[in-house]
Amino acid sequence: MNEGSQLVKRIEAFKAENNRLPKSLIEIGIEEVDGADVLYYNKRDSLNYTISFITGLGESKFYYSDCKCWEDNYRAINE
Repeated sequence: MNEGSQLVKRIEAFKAENNRLPKSLIEIGIEEVDGADVLYYNKRDSLNYTISFITGLGESKFYYSDCKCWEDNYRAINE
């Protein structure tokens, strides 16, 4: 979660500087790759995003920018 929290800081800094969310991690200088131990960024709408990573078989941790909190479950966009 520490790496995820550092990523949140980079995204928030980008947002403050550019007045928008990055379209992808590439915009903030991070190569997007798939695999284990990878942080995933998902722009949900113009204001909100999630950061997620796999914690175990079939389990993940999600950061939601709308509440600025980490959760164990995925939330649909309309929740």
